[in-house]
Amino acid sequence: SFGFRALKESWDITPSPYIRTVTAAELREITVTSLPAYTDSSVEIARRSLYAQHPALRQTGDNRRRWAELAGV
Repeated sequence: SFGFRALKESWDITPSPYIRTVTAAELREITVTSLPAYTDSSVEIARRSLYAQHPALRQTGDNRRRWAELAGV
């Protein structure tokens, strides 16, 4: 679910229902919902490598690497 404020938009009132086209918007809210408006909607948790984001962790000899392995990242 997205909450936004249209900054630039146009309307086509020829068809029914009308067609609104938003070409610029200010995004105010993103919410994961159990009842999406579109049946093809989906969401999943992103898995990112801690070591890819922080290469220095690969060389350290302290417990950070072990804790990251235990956490599954």
